[in-house]
Amino acid sequence: MVEYADDEQGGPQPVEIPRTAPCGAEGQGSCCTRRHSVRERKTSPGHPLVVMVCKTHKRYFTLYPLGHMPYGRTPVLEVTAEGRPRSQALSPASLRETLFAAAVDASESATLWPRDSEHGRPSLRTQRRQVKRAAMWLGLDAPTRPAEQMAHILDVDLLLHAQVHARYRAASTTRSRATCVVDLLAALSVDGMLLIRLLRAGHLAGVCPEAWWWVPGAGYGYPSFRSPRRSLPASVFGGRPGVNDLARS
Repeated sequence: MVEYADDEQGGPQPVEIPRTAPCGAEGQGSCCTRRHSVRERKTSPGHPLVVMVCKTHKRYFTLYPLGHMPYGRTPVLEVTAEGRPRSQALSPASLRETLFAAAVDASESATLWPRDSEHGRPSLRTQRRQVKRAAMWLGLDAPTRPAEQMAHILDVDLLLHAQVHARYRAASTTRSRATCVVDLLAALSVDGMLLIRLLRAGHLAGVCPEAWWWVPGAGYGYPSFRSPRRSLPASVFGGRPGVNDLARS
């Protein structure tokens, strides 16, 4: 993941081109990266993505904007250029353009999707599948012990997560399950590490490919699976050392 910004022609371009590829083992390899091509996008983020190639290891990788995951059609979270959430709380309004939108809609009485797909709109079956995926992402659609591990990764109170997890397991309708997802999202701490926590949770749940966060000016990136807090820009964390340090997790 890298920051994109409009260039002189007005089109979004990476602010900084990574000098090391993921195959370079966290900056310790001898990668030789070059810009290879662009990938057109019909879905979010709505602009072409730059494809890079590592000449040394003959590997290709795509530069996604911050907040997006590999192969995703919608962002995981809407964030600023520094990777901080745009909203101070994960309210339904702030989640409508993210991968949790189906759960937000289903949690509201008037917005279950139509039973049959029509005019290109997704169906209720798709909505149910996306609600289940969101629950898996947060550790709600999982046995108790993995759910406890997910609570730790998401930095959410264990008792609260256990309560929502129990509600989800007992829920019998799409709306009630979606409400559990939205309630847990609202309980997450909104800070500079939220995107990394969500990406790490999704990766461990098996619903998100591993994403690498390029560290501006440092010359290397870190996978969201590990993502030591000390490796990311200080501006992301508001100058608070040690907050939500995932290195020990």
